[in-house]
Amino acid sequence: MSHKARPTWDVVAEIDLEGCPEGEVLSPVSPDPEVDRHFSGWTNPLVAHPRWRMPGNLRVVYESGRPVLEHPTDDERALVTGEPCWLDYRVSARVRAMGTHTKPNADNDVNVVPLAGLVARMEDSRHYYFLALRPPDRLVLYRRSDDEWFVLGEKELEINAERYYVLSLEVVGQRVRGFLEGEEVFGVTDYAFSRGRAGVRFNIPARVTEVKVEMTPGCRRRALSEAERERRELEELSARYPKPLLAGELDLRGFWPFALEVHPITGQGKAELVLFREDGTLLLSPDGKVLWESSVPLRLSFPTEPYEDSHRNFVGFSGEELVVVDGRDGRVLRRRPLPELPGRKATWRFHTQCPVDLSGSGRAREIVIREGNEGDTLWALDEGLEILWRATVRPRFGHGWSIGFWDVDGDGREEVLAGGTLLSPDGEAIWVMEGAEEMIRWTGGEHVDAVAVGDLSGDPEVDPVAHLLCGSAGVYVLDASTGRIREVHRVGHAQGRSVANYRPEEPGLEVLVGCRWDNYGILSLFSGRGERLLRFQPDFVGQGGHPVNWTGDGEELLLISSSPEALGLYDGWGRRVVQIPEEVLPWREFYGGTFLVADVLGDPRDELIAVADGRVRVLTPSREFPKGSRVYRPRRRQLISWPGWEEV
Repeated sequence: MSHKARPTWDVVAEIDLEGCPEGEVLSPVSPDPEVDRHFSGWTNPLVAHPRWRMPGNLRVVYESGRPVLEHPTDDERALVTGEPCWLDYRVSARVRAMGTHTKPNADNDVNVVPLAGLVARMEDSRHYYFLALRPPDRLVLYRRSDDEWFVLGEKELEINAERYYVLSLEVVGQRVRGFLEGEEVFGVTDYAFSRGRAGVRFNIPARVTEVKVEMTPGCRRRALSEAERERRELEELSARYPKPLLAGELDLRGFWPFALEVHPITGQGKAELVLFREDGTLLLSPDGKVLWESSVPLRLSFPTEPYEDSHRNFVGFSGEELVVVDGRDGRVLRRRPLPELPGRKATWRFHTQCPVDLSGSGRAREIVIREGNEGDTLWALDEGLEILWRATVRPRFGHGWSIGFWDVDGDGREEVLAGGTLLSPDGEAIWVMEGAEEMIRWTGGEHVDAVAVGDLSGDPEVDPVAHLLCGSAGVYVLDASTGRIREVHRVGHAQGRSVANYRPEEPGLEVLVGCRWDNYGILSLFSGRGERLLRFQPDFVGQGGHPVNWTGDGEELLLISSSPEALGLYDGWGRRVVQIPEEVLPWREFYGGTFLVADVLGDPRDELIAVADGRVRVLTPSREFPKGSRVYRPRRRQLISWPGWEEV
């Protein structure tokens, strides 16, 4: 009788600390190359971009003469490796749980218990299997899906803070097995997650060693086959989209440093370059010729709606004043002191929005400014900068587009959605969002970071709809007429958003929501009426992206430029259908700069504009439209693309 040999498990990834010095691990603040070379292929997915100076809170220390990985705090951190297409494997480590208490954070205000252990099939940083020591007396196998922590198995275990426990988490097919000291203690069939990364995760002081991921030869074949299948499918899909071509370059290093925006300003019917500098403002033609230069520096400005001769002005802050600058020649047309706000830091004190039609004239001529981040006060002004009204709201504002505008009642005048409060065109409260008190109490909630309001669903029985991004409380989808909840989605720390026709086969528009603190890189796509359609995490850095009219056929793509690994255009299914070759854009030189989206060449599809150290590159779609074609040209307002078409 023949016996089938058991397959061997071979190491495909590990943390080898042999010869590693003490020091911080993958620290965004103070990287240590001598330490980090021992962690090649591993990532800390819960740490923000280096600009935020957030500590990595992982380090190598020596214990009894040997190096171990330590997490010294009750902040939450992780180390993961692998590819999203990894299917079947085993992750193992020796784990020592040294703490017994933790705290709520921006990612988790629900299952606030001490945990240290292994993650497998991590689809994103809020969806994974988790085999964890839970001091003082439990070993638990979780399936985590956003704020749902489902216990697949648990075992009483008196945890000794001085001892290491050998844990293994094995995922093969739909079977999930947990091992303690080599003995299987949990074995369950679960259908939730079929693939994803592996690693370790902690929210208490802990130490680990001998971290490794293993696959059998069959597991490796399946992973390689899955990766090849995805590659072929994406290659076939990508062939339908134009490739990026280099349309032009500008050397503007003589004006550097500056912030660049692209708008049609002077009324000549083409896009122009606006350079915002600390000592003034310049307007340049597309070929880099200076059209005018002003000694007035502008901050947080926006262009007005066009006037009779098609020119636009700028409205923005300059020092302690709100100013209007003539777009034709850079002259200051009007100015007024900013309102008094005692105790507020100047950097965050005020924020502009966009032109708004409060009067019902059919032209958006009024101006709304608001108190800056974490504020609660806003002002409406007329075109002459006279204050029309002032309002204070609760919940308060967060970042970005936390005020939106739409004619909710159909009377021709736009209402103002200010955080979680809908105001009339005269500044009177119409409603405060249902669920406001719950959201305010949520750890990492307490505010509205962005809103999107309008006829988003494409269904007259449902519209208008309001999507509110409420930090760690998630996304609240409301009936914009009443403020009543349609949907609530706990997706992480919801912060950035864009709205566009990402799925043209679906009615209405789609809302793309990006997460931030402790959830960087998680993107969720919602239908206009509020259903969650998709979630994906192309990197652990970004918090959203910009819609791009790349094809001109009615579908918009999403530009993600938060990391070289993720750079490209994505469709409404989270697939990178347009990659940007390095010969077209040397990303090593441009990463860390700025990416803009605008119709520069006038056909009317978008170009991609990359800016770094005063150098500007313009990328354009490779295919042209025949004369007489009907081409998609969305109307953009506050990063919302409203559908529109144009004959070319």
